[in-house]
Amino acid sequence: WSSDVCSSDLKFGITSLVTGLIVTLSILIFRNMIISSSAEGLQYAGLWESLFRLSTFYNLIIFSPISIYFLPKFSSENSFIRRKNKILKISKMVIAFTLLACSFSILFGDQIILFLFSNDFLQISSLIWLIILAETLRIIGSTFHLENIVKERFKLIVLIEATSYFLFLLSLYLFILNDSFSLLYASICYLLCTSTFMLLNIVTFYLFSAWSKKNINA
Repeated sequence: WSSDVCSSDLKFGITSLVTGLIVTLSILIFRNMIISSSAEGLQYAGLWESLFRLSTFYNLIIFSPISIYFLPKFSSENSFIRRKNKILKISKMVIAFTLLACSFSILFGDQIILFLFSNDFLQISSLIWLIILAETLRIIGSTFHLENIVKERFKLIVLIEATSYFLFLLSLYLFILNDSFSLLYASICYLLCTSTFMLLNIVTFYLFSAWSKKNINA
């Protein structure tokens, strides 16, 4: 291996470690904030953790095949237009699948919870569609995010992750501050986090493209 490849792999490994720490610490802090929010905080934290596990499972089902199949082809593609078209194609497929998943969860939410958990968790059945929607935004954002990985924009990757999870925690803090916490609001906080992640990745995707074209034409 060349020194450039080793350096790139090292930077990618450090970036993955840092972003992983950001996510893990944010989820732990979020959970502790829920516990301290009310007398029923511990129960709410358990329900929220179950919802978050569902979102993680959904992400693994959808995004893992995308990253395994798509990243090698994406990395070898030099044309921005072709990369963009591939991303848009994948995003449309994810959206179509999400519409089906959300509809299914609305119709059979109770059955899903009973199959995966127990009667004690039926309270979250009405929120499955919302957490799936939130996770879908993260998956779409992650698809655009592949551009930053390929182009080795590691600082930007960390900044986007940190910004989205900062808003995640801040929004929950504001809900608790106004004594208006609920599992619905916790899910909305996560929706805000993932929508921020998606928007920042989409914006930077097109901004860097425009910047590259400007430099080429200069």
